Amino acid sequence: MVLQLNVGEYVIANFYKPDPKGRVFFCLLLAHLSRFCLLLNAKFKLMPKTTIFITLALFSFFIFPTAQSQTSPKTAPKPKTDSAYLYYFYAQSDSAGLYNHLSLDTSMYRFQHYDPIYQKVPFSASLGNIGLAHHNLVFTPKTSTDFDFGVHSFDGYLFTVNQLKYFVPSSPFTELYYEMGSKKEQVFKASHYQQVRRGLTVGADLMIIHSLGYYPNQTSNVTDVNISASYFSKNKKYSIIASYINNRIKATENGGILADSIFEQNLYTDRTAFNVWLNSAQNQYKESGLYFKQYFFLTNKKSRVQDDSTARSKWHIDLGKITHTFQYLRQSQVYRDGDPMSGYYLNIYADSLKTFDTTYMDKYENQFTWTNASNSGKPRFFELFVSIKHDFFNVKEDSIKWNFSQISPSAGISITPYRNMRLNGNAGYTNGTYNGGDYYLNASLLQIVGDKPGKQAFFMVKANIAKTEPAWFYEHYHANNFRWDTSFTKQKTAGIGFDFSYKYLKAGFNYYICRNFVYLDTLALPAQITKNFRIMNMFVSKDTRIGILGFDNKVVFQQIYGTNAIRVPDYIVSSSLYCNLHLFNKAMFAQIGVDGFYNSSYYADAYMPALRSFYQQNTKKIGNYYYLDFFINMQVKRARMFVKYQHFNSWFGDYSYYMTPHYPMQDASLKFGVSWIFHD
Repeated sequence: MVLQLNVGEYVIANFYKPDPKGRVFFCLLLAHLSRFCLLLNAKFKLMPKTTIFITLALFSFFIFPTAQSQTSPKTAPKPKTDSAYLYYFYAQSDSAGLYNHLSLDTSMYRFQHYDPIYQKVPFSASLGNIGLAHHNLVFTPKTSTDFDFGVHSFDGYLFTVNQLKYFVPSSPFTELYYEMGSKKEQVFKASHYQQVRRGLTVGADLMIIHSLGYYPNQTSNVTDVNISASYFSKNKKYSIIASYINNRIKATENGGILADSIFEQNLYTDRTAFNVWLNSAQNQYKESGLYFKQYFFLTNKKSRVQDDSTARSKWHIDLGKITHTFQYLRQSQVYRDGDPMSGYYLNIYADSLKTFDTTYMDKYENQFTWTNASNSGKPRFFELFVSIKHDFFNVKEDSIKWNFSQISPSAGISITPYRNMRLNGNAGYTNGTYNGGDYYLNASLLQIVGDKPGKQAFFMVKANIAKTEPAWFYEHYHANNFRWDTSFTKQKTAGIGFDFSYKYLKAGFNYYICRNFVYLDTLALPAQITKNFRIMNMFVSKDTRIGILGFDNKVVFQQIYGTNAIRVPDYIVSSSLYCNLHLFNKAMFAQIGVDGFYNSSYYADAYMPALRSFYQQNTKKIGNYYYLDFFINMQVKRARMFVKYQHFNSWFGDYSYYMTPHYPMQDASLKFGVSWIFHD
């Protein structure tokens, strides 16, 4: 109880002193929280005692920072102020190449959702442990004409160029995040950005995930690193952003439990005692790459000319802006299994003693774009962009190599007849070895109702047409247990939809007609749907505030007509009910509530480790189960913390909680997380 004694000493020494930051009262809460965690752990054996002590010690470290890191109570910024001047932008902005600056969210909104895939794929099915393969529960057809290898089961845990944040801090900015749970589950994230000279910002991001998992051979290890820089010249005529990314994932694969009935009857409470299909299989994914994007304005700005009445600016004829983008990307995927004869695989083509499948891909991309779009944030009546992109690829599977290149021109227009209406259209075509003949056409109309920020309603109507080659993986694959060389007809997709948002309400509708869609059948082999089928999905998201109560809901409804080869749940529901509290003279803001997740029953896709992919199955129906989490979020100045008892209703006796067939989800477990922002 050393931690509680130290907390008690701090409380006694400071109880009668002014406490504008609420640290004394936070200590009292921390002491009671540690006692509660120890009692809960003694009863349910959720986590090792050392894990709890270390976690709470970390929290106490952040609550009692050193004198050098403290800010005067008079000058300490509020959390809302932080988010007002911490800005960032994404490398891939709109088609005109403008960098749209966004403010950093430092609130506690859904802070308890610690798994990185929640940020990228909110509705996903996983294998029961953080850091493992997953896929989207909401079906969305592929409409991109870019080369696609086709395996995306680990994408939620990768740093990617399009999703990296480039910060624009007014002073050095650092964010640290740490989460700890049972089975040695740990998530650590760190970001640091600062200006080293005027216009030049450098930074780095790190994410480390490790978890043993509940069942045998279910360990995950993720290490992602990003080093980036951005430079804007003094006159803003030239700019460049650059990044280096290195992603590494190691995931041991167990193929699922051998007997679902043992789990569903809860015959083994010790999950490590379960027999699994694979005991020595492992997937390893590596990705590294270099990216830079630079733009140059072709028009010089004249100096200001003063007259008797006002100051004004004169410009030359606007010649627009040229953007150049370069990307090099290298991927390697390795699958190992020391026992190919375990009975899990239907075929063995090369080696019956061990499996060592390797796939490598190198990508070189250069793209040039010209646009006349305004960089002031105010759109012109008519804006245009034209672009040309060249891609060169090397693909190697075992001893077989392929080389090919592609050229993809594209263009787009944007018309703004008045301030609150915008019409966009763009099209692209690919000419080359693999994706030759692919094309896309996109159009959208945005209407904004209202002029006051925060009270505007947004309506968007959109339509698209695409013809695309199936991903490389579905046409060429050579490994120890699976081999194929196929030639499929190009996939065709046409879709319409609309989106609406007003304050806390969001809604959307999408309707697609597809043909020649390629998937993995019940033997985990590629197959094609040669007839037309239709997809309809809609969603409604509403965040409700009634006094101190918050009730956030998102509901997805989807239907697929004309085929039974694609399986998705009809209904998906995500809800949060919580209470917002200001404590200790508003020194602390807290949320106490319950999260819920539900999807209707369906024949969910099974998972094949040797392919790192999900495939069709007709034997097991899963779903129709509620996942409930109890959470407490707390915020003191720039420190945020959560305590979460995840899936507490697993104690209720219904052992049917799968998101993927034969992969049970985690039992009830305790999670701790803390985030701290330094911006001085």
